[in-house]
Parts: sequence; structure tokens; C-alpha cells
Amino acid sequence: MDDKTTKILLIEDNAADARFVREILKESSFLRFKLVHRVRLEEALKCLREASFDVLLLDLSLPDSHGIDSFNIICTQDQTVPIIVLTGLNDEELAIKLVRAGAQDYLVKGQFDNNLLTRSIRYAIERKKTEEALKLSERELAIRNKIASIFLTTPDDKIYGEALQAILEIMNSKYGYFGYIDDNGDLVCPSLTKDIWDQCQITQKSIVFPRKIWGGLWGKSLIEKKTLYSNGSLQVPEGHIPLFKVLVVPIIYHGEVVGQITVGNKATDYDYKDKKKLETIANNIAPILNAKLQHYREEKKRKQAEEELQKHRDHLEMLVEERTAELTRLNEQLQSLSSQLLTSQEKERKRVAQELHDSVGQTLSALKYSVESALNQASKEVSVKFAQSIESLIPKIQYAVEEVGKIGKGLRPSVLDDLGIIATFSWFCREFEETYSDIQVKRKITLKEADVPDSLKVVIYRILQESLNNTAKHSKADLVGISLKKTDSTIEFSIKDNGNGFDVVNTLLPENNKCGLGLISMIKRAELSGGSLVIHSDRERGTAIQVSWPV
Repeated sequence: MDDKTTKILLIEDNAADARFVREILKESSFLRFKLVHRVRLEEALKCLREASFDVLLLDLSLPDSHGIDSFNIICTQDQTVPIIVLTGLNDEELAIKLVRAGAQDYLVKGQFDNNLLTRSIRYAIERKKTEEALKLSERELAIRNKIASIFLTTPDDKIYGEALQAILEIMNSKYGYFGYIDDNGDLVCPSLTKDIWDQCQITQKSIVFPRKIWGGLWGKSLIEKKTLYSNGSLQVPEGHIPLFKVLVVPIIYHGEVVGQITVGNKATDYDYKDKKKLETIANNIAPILNAKLQHYREEKKRKQAEEELQKHRDHLEMLVEERTAELTRLNEQLQSLSSQLLTSQEKERKRVAQELHDSVGQTLSALKYSVESALNQASKEVSVKFAQSIESLIPKIQYAVEEVGKIGKGLRPSVLDDLGIIATFSWFCREFEETYSDIQVKRKITLKEADVPDSLKVVIYRILQESLNNTAKHSKADLVGISLKKTDSTIEFSIKDNGNGFDVVNTLLPENNKCGLGLISMIKRAELSGGSLVIHSDRERGTAIQVSWPV
């Protein structure tokens, strides 16, 4: 016989049937029971609200309810109590519907005895317990899966808070915390019960609990690596939330404490089942938490390495910037010196050309005139041989005069200063064609003299001079095209021949500086004057030089 008293709620409006049930239950030697009888469904529902029962015997024909509706109404209010249907209707179809809906058994009045009813009650209770245990297990599994999902999918700043809420739900507890052990061996509790932080009035409160201050039940649990719980009032610091029940479980991974879960202030006492339940959750959390902490450590090391690397990068960038600034300054100085050098060179050329014209040229011209005059005025007594000797000097002096003129024009043609770049172009091209009669020069000048700044005139002339000289010396061309024009924003100058091209890149290499000196000089002149010079050359199509200056 079971020593436990089974509490039975009988809902039956027929007094005779109620007495019959009571009498046959008394005959059972396997069941101690306490029977509560109610006639109406409304009265039974009130009774279920006020007390708990192990089993409910339900008649389907009641004054205030009828048929399967009675069963459904009870299930809506209380799904934990097992229900056995007692009815006078031997309706197989209805019986199946009720069993599918959750009824534990369907007994027809007049067709059961003491043994059948007793067995039905005992089986109904056990089946319901099994169902409830299975539901509880499924709920716990769902929560464990939820916690695992939280760790795997939730942002780090929300992991502990959401995990704690799930734990409090399954443990039916009001307060709690979920913490981990950091690299210093201290307990860090990033998650406390929601809104509890503002309620706690402890001064200098912190979520970090150094190992040296571990004490009380929670500290003992961490130090001894075991679960502890108390169902009595706990002594807490002044200003702390009152705790009258608490359950503390260390989270252990491979023998080392990696964290702790604490719950408190459950409505009923914590017991062995609660202990095992929370330990199971802690054991499921342990490998996930350890992996998360390991990830934190690696991430911390990575960030430290990145910060150190960034410091070196910043320092290197600062050095590079300083060096670049210095190189830029030196380059600007070099550019300025180069520009000054070219300017000085042009001034010196102009001065020398002027000296040759004004001094040497005029002196030679005067000497030629004097010799011619002296020869014309010489007396007849001068020997023919002497006269011939004097006369032979005149062509030589004339040649010297012409050579001095050519040298002067080569250094700095006076037409550039007197008449401008357009006239200089025409003069130089005529001189070039006279010197190199097998090369034809076609020129197209569409701009006006005023369009060209004075500072660019000598630059354009020098590039023209160097380009045509290179054409004559190296290209074997018979046609050269020259263009000088102005667009809305640039002055463009181009020279193109139909001769033999050359390898531009190779010619401009430092080791070929003798060959490419003239080209480099043109490029530098263009750059120093604010322009850019591009050379295109093909061995079969000739060479093209394009220069442009912004205006």
C-alpha cells in the first residue's frame, strides 16, 4: 500500500454515482485517498484555484457544462492535474477525442469496479508525472540551447545579461548574477539582475570582485569549487539587496573555475533538484564560456599587437613625412636653383651675344672698312704683291664678321628680344632650311604674340632649337611639322618628324646621359617653366614632342 494520501477531486452531479465512487475507493487496499466532491463545474474550478489535487474524476453531464467542453475548460485553467472521464455514455468516438485531447482514461459508469478505478487512478497519476517530467526536461533543454545560442550569436556586451535572464527563468528566481574569472583571477560580473544596479545602495560598488576579498557563500563556492545553497536569511553588506535564499554554482572547466552563476530569492526553498538543475546548466556553459574567454585573451593580445604595430607605423609615417618634407624642400630649392641657373645662363648668353655684336662684330667691321679704305687710298707706288696681300685679308675679315654674327644668334637671337617668338620661329625655320636643304619644315602658328608670356618665349625657342638640331643630327627625316597654338587654358607646342625614331626610355636612362642630355634639358626647361613635355617615338613613324603650359 502506498503511504502517500492521494487527493482526488470528483466532479459529479448525481449523488448516487458520487457515493458509488467513494464506496469502491474505500475497498481499495492499494490506495489511501482524500476525496473532495463538487457538483458544478464552476465550484470545481474554484476548488482547483485554491488547492492542488493528484487526480480529477470528471462527469461530462453537469448542470453548468456538458460534454467535451467541460474537459476543455478545466484544461484551460490547470494542465498539470490528470483527468479521468466518468460518463454514462459508451461512446467510443468521444472517448478517442478526449484521450487525444489529454484525458488519461475514459470509464463508463456501471462498467468499472474497485480494481479498475484504482488502477486507472494510479496509472493516470504516473503517466501525468512522466509527461510533466518530459515537458520539464524539454523546457530545460530548450533553455540550455537558448543559452548556447546566446553565447554563439549575441554581441559580447549583451551575452551575460541575456544568459542570466534565461537562467533566472528556469530557476524561478528573482535575483542573480553571472560572472567569469578574468586574467587577474578576479570575478567579473558583467550581468546582474536587470535594474538591480540602481537599487543597490552599497558605496563604491563595482562589478569586479578581486580574489583577495572573496568571502561569504559565493566566495567559498569559488575557492572550494563546489555548489552551495542556503534557504535562510543571509548577512549582506549595508545597502545590499536583501537575500533570504541563495544558490551558488561555480562554472568549472577541466578542473579550473572559469566563472560562477548565483541565483537568489526563489519563492520556495532551493533543494537538491535545483542544485542539479543549475549544475547541469553550468556544465553546459563551461566549455562555451572557456572558449569565449580564450577568444577574449587572444583578441586582447591581437589588439595590443595591433596598437604596438600602429605606434611603429605612426612613428615611421612621421619619419617619412619629415623626410618627405625635407626632400620636398630640397627639391624646391634644387628646382629654384635650376631655374635661376637657366635664367642666368640665358642672361649670360644674351650678354655675350650682345658683346659679340656690339664690340667684336663692330670692331671687325671697322677693321674691314679701314683695310678697304687704306687699300683704295694707297699710292700707286705700293707694290702689286703688297696690295694683293692686303686685299686677301678682306674676305677673311668678312668671314670673321659673319661667324661672330652666327655665334651671337646661336647664343641669343636678337630677333627674339626685338620682334618676339612668332618672328623668331619664322627666322629660325628659314635658317634651318637653308642649312639643311633636304629637310622641309612646315609650321602652323595660330596664336598671337601677346598670348605668350615673356617668360615662356625663350623656353619655347630653346625647345624648338634643340628639337630641330636633334632632327638634323639623328632622324634622317625629310619633313618636320611644327605647331604653336593656344586653347582656353593652355599653350600647346608640338614638333613631329617622319624620320627614324628611337627608344625614349633607354635614351633617358642615367647611364645614357650623354645621348639624352638634350632631351633631359628640354624636359627640365618645360617643367621649370610650369609645363609638361611628352616624347613619343616609333622607329618607323618618327618622333613627336608635345609640350603644354597652363595659362
